[in-house]
Amino acid sequence: MKDIGARIIQSINNYPVNTAIISSKLTLSYTEMNNYIGLYVEKINEICHNQIRNNYVLIYISSPLEAIIAQIAIIISGGICIPLDRETPLAYYSLEHIKDIACIITDDYEFLEQVDFPVLRIIEIEKSILTQKNMNVNCAVNSLSENVYCIMTSGTTGTPKAVVLKQEAVINQVDAKIALLDMNYNSRVCLCMNLSFVASIWQVLGTFFVGGSLVLLDDQVRHNPYNIFEKANESASSILCVAPSVFRAFLLMNKSSRKISLDNLLNIVLTGELLFSDLVKEFYEEYNIPLINAYGQTECSDDTFHYIIPRQFDYINNPIIPIGYPIPNIDFIIIDESGNEVERGAKGELCIFGQCLSPGYIQNNERNQKMFRSLHALSGASVFCTGDLVSQLNNDMLICYGRKDNKVKINGYRIEPESIEASSLNFKGIHDVLVLKIETPTDGYLHLQYVPEKGVEIDARELRKHLFERLPPYMMPAIITKTRDIKYSNNGKKIRNISVLMEMKADKMDKRDTVITKEVMYQLVLGLLRKVLKRTVDSSLSMDDDFFVVLSVNSLEFVSLIVEIETVLNIEFDLDKFVMHAFPTLSKFLDYLLEAYENTPEE
Repeated sequence: MKDIGARIIQSINNYPVNTAIISSKLTLSYTEMNNYIGLYVEKINEICHNQIRNNYVLIYISSPLEAIIAQIAIIISGGICIPLDRETPLAYYSLEHIKDIACIITDDYEFLEQVDFPVLRIIEIEKSILTQKNMNVNCAVNSLSENVYCIMTSGTTGTPKAVVLKQEAVINQVDAKIALLDMNYNSRVCLCMNLSFVASIWQVLGTFFVGGSLVLLDDQVRHNPYNIFEKANESASSILCVAPSVFRAFLLMNKSSRKISLDNLLNIVLTGELLFSDLVKEFYEEYNIPLINAYGQTECSDDTFHYIIPRQFDYINNPIIPIGYPIPNIDFIIIDESGNEVERGAKGELCIFGQCLSPGYIQNNERNQKMFRSLHALSGASVFCTGDLVSQLNNDMLICYGRKDNKVKINGYRIEPESIEASSLNFKGIHDVLVLKIETPTDGYLHLQYVPEKGVEIDARELRKHLFERLPPYMMPAIITKTRDIKYSNNGKKIRNISVLMEMKADKMDKRDTVITKEVMYQLVLGLLRKVLKRTVDSSLSMDDDFFVVLSVNSLEFVSLIVEIETVLNIEFDLDKFVMHAFPTLSKFLDYLLEAYENTPEE
């Protein structure tokens, strides 16, 4: 197995006139890219005094083209590449815990006084490219570093973690993608992901390994899902990789805009979060392009499972798309909370081992011990504990149900919010959905927030009926409300891991985000009654009923209901006005709640 530098140089020699990179700024052939790489190698060696082996070189560049060239040059020079998101403040990364930083390559010169290591300004290289010609790069001397990347990953925790990737693990993962997608010198990969994300690595290296072309998108394009697919088609790209959230937004925009033909795309890879079957069904009704569900973690050098989704998939009975089968040279085990292997079909935490494993997190022994464990079930072999809940189906492929730490406990039941979301997304007219547990002094309840498709009004009663037919009663959300949008992290993952305080603030039915009607208030009270009474209360309780008959006045249940309502609506009951005989029907009680809510100032 040749190292990364040797593989790229081989493509440069085999396909010198092929187009390597296409961008609005510059288009480079493999020969021209080689010259560019050579200039970077020269400057890196010069600034680091030819001693960067096993040292880290940071990339903090706004231009994707420059950042890609810098990546390759660092690896060829024998360094370890740390690609950082140029849109994120440098201080966010807490770089002081990373030892042996050789230099930072950047086009941002305002923070020069903030760092105590050398800075390589790319303007020096841009000037040199106009005068230098035919610089040959010799990768045989310095490109044997065992580690090649250090990815700063945080998921949705907000705390960056530096994950080191081994060269053999990266190559194994890239080769798996090349085989899966049948990549060759005619392949054209449209890269719309931030280069600080691990998923960008196979797209860059896979393209260069086979002599293909990499299409780079400008910021104004890659931040718009519709434009991403449109540009991919216009540039004759054959491969596109996006997160399911981007894919969902594209499908919505594609319905309301001019439909894109997508004649050139041969494969679309979806990765980074759970993929729900409603998306796949909707796409396959319009297009004949294979969709591939990819699953992996930075700590395992990115994707370790692939699943080519068949058009005849059973969408009704399978709201979540499986993650499929492992790539070569990796293995897995599914364990329970005690570390024992579960029976086939049972849910458990997915643990991965084999060639893909990272050496671990830099200067984070506590997390290394937690995530990289030696399992008794494998005679002490080291595994990475993903934190994801999966089960193995009868055909041996795996299905992922979401994060283990996303599980919430309501009235003694452990619930996976993603399962509720998957069932909700099968309801016609819903564009996106999020289920959160809102903590209260008594326990907590589930709040389902949905984003409707443009111009669509969702009937909350019909949505609740839809969920009743698909979920057990204990999984029913207490509250269902409309929201403007659902928050995602900058790598496309749905944000869930927020503090209880932030959850409560988000759930106080901000008038700017939620139109509170009497019907919404009715659904809210029914939901809270289900929680307080710990049994099903359906819509047979009409607004004309004396709903207080289901409660004993001044009982613990009644007090709990009042506390829940005050918490959710962020109101305080007027005890002088609030007397039971003032509300002969549920309708009158709802009128009181609406008045109290509307007269409560926003925070």
